[in-house]
Amino acid sequence: MAEIQSSPDDGAITDAPGGCVSIDRVTVDGRTLTTDFSATGHVERFFAEDSFRFEYPCSIDAVPEEILVVPALAQVCPVAWACGAAVTVESVDPEFLVALHRVRESLKGLYPAFMDGGEIHCERTPAPAGCQPRATIGRGPEKASLQESTALLFSGGVDSLASYIRHQDQAPLLVSIQGWVLAAGETWERASQHISRFADRHGCETAFLRSNMLSVLDTVLLNAQFKPHIGGSWYSAVGHGLGLLGLCAPLCFERGIDTLHIAATHSDAFEEPWGSHPSIDNNVRWSGTAANHDGYDMTRQDKIGSIAEFIREVDPDLQIRTCTDDSGRGGNCNTCEKCYRTIVGLVIAGIDPTDHGYEVTAETFPDIRDGLESGRWILAADERFMWEDLQAAAPQTSPLAFPGADDFFAWLADADIDRLVSQSNPPLRDRLLRRVARRSPHAVYRSLYPVYRRVQRVLP
Repeated sequence: MAEIQSSPDDGAITDAPGGCVSIDRVTVDGRTLTTDFSATGHVERFFAEDSFRFEYPCSIDAVPEEILVVPALAQVCPVAWACGAAVTVESVDPEFLVALHRVRESLKGLYPAFMDGGEIHCERTPAPAGCQPRATIGRGPEKASLQESTALLFSGGVDSLASYIRHQDQAPLLVSIQGWVLAAGETWERASQHISRFADRHGCETAFLRSNMLSVLDTVLLNAQFKPHIGGSWYSAVGHGLGLLGLCAPLCFERGIDTLHIAATHSDAFEEPWGSHPSIDNNVRWSGTAANHDGYDMTRQDKIGSIAEFIREVDPDLQIRTCTDDSGRGGNCNTCEKCYRTIVGLVIAGIDPTDHGYEVTAETFPDIRDGLESGRWILAADERFMWEDLQAAAPQTSPLAFPGADDFFAWLADADIDRLVSQSNPPLRDRLLRRVARRSPHAVYRSLYPVYRRVQRVLP
């Protein structure tokens, strides 16, 4: 077991207007990394716990301390910057320290209404050579002739599948994270089995990581505080590019990964800010590894088109998994907005969704229209962008003979997507909680939050 403790310069922090976050202790035990931190001042209220846990598929005992602090820093820094708080750490990889400064400036440009910035205080910064990945030690001048080792954040959904197709010749390591979209439980087990089956068929390795980052961050309060300025939840809109990439740092060091791909959610035509963006992701690096925001030149329908070609030419039995509710056919619920959006995209591309993880009945296309017209789903700018993309790509009549599909596509051609999206609203209880969270003193909110979490688990 390795343990690292820091003794930050308290005087450097107490003057920060938003308070401070200090990385206090890093402990490694085999595959598990625990990072204890403390927060003071205004920023303190946005953390529900004071210890991050990260679990990796391999031992990280030999990973140096300046890499071990990367996962926690990647989670806390955006929160600190939004509050104008300082962050203090004893030692950090020099390339990642530069990356943090660049990402901070990128986030300030994307969210000028609330990103105040905040200083990063590092007591000692080792030379870059001290962070050479283990997999490259001893290679010397031969390293330049070796094939680049790549990894890809992979869920089995449209974005990551399209990125895999772009880089399939490199047989990337497929990295999946429990604690981001899916928590522990049967759903995660089935999702990981789905990814493993895909990897086995295509000759790739998998790496499954686990973290409690979204229980450490008080996402309810973050959403409540910043919702007027962001499209979507805090982690999606602000934190997940840096957060997910940084979480992979010890794994990438241990495995000697040169490039870590993260699939783009949107294309360059999407003008709203988002938490995974080229100006964020392409600046993320640490010694030995650079991140790549992949597929920004493709819309979601472009990606579905590439998947359709992959199905026809390479993998006719490909199963696509886009849903977090795996109660239905193929691990998809087949009734949520995202499932329906994917079904429509596959039909436009001439692919029968029922062969690739989805169920289409006589009620499917009428229900999609009803869901959009009734405001049943909570939709934001990114969903509006994707439905407009579908609208632009859709024919007047369906290329496949599904009941109700022709009527649906005729309706979609003239639908006012902007109006349909603007009429959707979050549930009343969520709006009330955000209002209470924004207006309550910290001590009052902190006492009410556990009650809310318990109620949330039993309500539909």
